Amino acid sequence: MKTSSPQLERRRALRRQKRQELLGNIWRTVAFLLLSGSLGWLLLRFGWMLEGTSQVVVLGNSGLAPERVADAGEFSFPKPLLEINPAQLERQLKRDLPVESVRVRRLIVPARLEVQMQTRNPVAKATRRIPGGIALGLVDAEGHWIEPDPSVSLPSPTTNVVIEGWSRSRQDVIATLLSDQSLLDNNLERIVLRSDGAILLRCGNLGDIDLGRNSALLDRQILAIDQLSRNLPKALISEEDALIDLSNPDRPEIQLPAKATS
Repeated sequence: MKTSSPQLERRRALRRQKRQELLGNIWRTVAFLLLSGSLGWLLLRFGWMLEGTSQVVVLGNSGLAPERVADAGEFSFPKPLLEINPAQLERQLKRDLPVESVRVRRLIVPARLEVQMQTRNPVAKATRRIPGGIALGLVDAEGHWIEPDPSVSLPSPTTNVVIEGWSRSRQDVIATLLSDQSLLDNNLERIVLRSDGAILLRCGNLGDIDLGRNSALLDRQILAIDQLSRNLPKALISEEDALIDLSNPDRPEIQLPAKATS
């Protein structure tokens, strides 16, 4: 029977030793990665905390206090900084606060939340229908509703226009009428948006104007108003309760109140 030589036994022993050393190194590496990963997670989860509104920094011209931002963001302190989703918070603040733009940044050293906001600039006063009544508010140049907020000091509207019956679906109509006031001889006083889709205007020089329900004609109707304000004899619209019908801008009609018969 053949026996192993001493040299062969030593080689086998060396191979076993190397395998054991390799396994030991692998286990140490795995243990180190698990430990460092756990420590890293704990640091990220609990190391950077917002302890209160003193770590919420509000920038811009919104005039909003950190406490108002925290309320709108539904924060409960202490709050892990990395639990805050900047994009989601931006959408939430823009929805619930009278601001036009929002940018949120999480800063690690020192731990704080930076919120940059710009207010919407009111252009006109407005009302809208709500369940149980009428709500008062403001509207910006793009037709967005601005909810009054006691914690925010907003500037006065830049025009004297009043919008009745604001709705989100009519924002484009409102924005167009507000932006084209120069074509309306800067005499636009009131925009009435009825629930049936009709649009009525009150202009200081032409009186009441019925634009009908087809908002696709709005640009042509504005041009027609511009022409009428330049060329229409004042005597034709001096009657009280006179109405200019521009539902067909190619054929404007003036509706005068019926004369009382003696």
